Amino acid sequence: LDHSESALFVIEQKLKKMNTKVNIKTKLIDLSDKDLLKDLFLHNKIDMVYHAAAYKHVDMLERNMISAVKNNIIGLYHLLFQCRKYNIEHFVLVSTDKAVKPTTFMGLTKKFCELMLFSLEESKKYQYSAVRFGNVFNSSGSVIPIFKKQIENQNYLTVTDKNVTRYFMSIEEAAHLVLKASLISQGGEMFILDMGKPRKILDIAKKMIHLSGNTIKSDENPDGDIEIKIIGLGKSEKMHEELSESKVENTSEDKILKSKDSQSGFDNLEEKIQFLLDLIEKNDKDIIKNYLENECSQNRKKA
Repeated sequence: LDHSESALFVIEQKLKKMNTKVNIKTKLIDLSDKDLLKDLFLHNKIDMVYHAAAYKHVDMLERNMISAVKNNIIGLYHLLFQCRKYNIEHFVLVSTDKAVKPTTFMGLTKKFCELMLFSLEESKKYQYSAVRFGNVFNSSGSVIPIFKKQIENQNYLTVTDKNVTRYFMSIEEAAHLVLKASLISQGGEMFILDMGKPRKILDIAKKMIHLSGNTIKSDENPDGDIEIKIIGLGKSEKMHEELSESKVENTSEDKILKSKDSQSGFDNLEEKIQFLLDLIEKNDKDIIKNYLENECSQNRKKA
């Protein structure tokens, strides 16, 4: 399921080439469309839902807060509603390290999504969990495709700060571990993927320049091909990301940890969603941001 026609087409073609014995069904649906979602669950036997449908470009969401809330928060709410209505027993929310003590609007929406998931009444029948991890190489929003474009189109790369670090993992490993986490879930867990040590973005930029067959232009090497420009951290952007606010413990699977961050949620989720919908109608971005900041910080204190 995707609301991007071009992305859905590409995914469909790739999956068909991978295994012709599997019946692939693709649905062009926006999660904010309740009628199409209802029809999807009504006419298909669904056992498990993996939810990764979030806008994730940090700077873009700072400038488009209403769209961010509609897609990331309201879309998830509609999906969870249908999952419970049609007794979907397995649900996995793909989250992000930016939801830990969030400072960006993207992080705030994802933290709110985590709290929504853990607000649902507990039942042994339902195995709903979240998996939180950092950046994925070559994924949407990653610095890798940005650096590739910059190498192709201009004579410099942009790095926010020489000391800024981020966690990284391959697409294949992240997808594999998300699937594994869903299989060991008993319900109500916040899984954390062990991503190793964070890496300096500056080091990645240097390596990509060398791998492209170019040299770094600097004061020491003025005849180099590509310069690295330090442009400063964006508004609310962190120097270093974290993967958990609470202690983590091992699970039965290597590289999959479990955090106590899942022990808090909302007491009156429906009221909070209705309040957000009212704020969306008023198009008041400042109040929406303040509201999300307040709700996320209150639940952190409660936890």
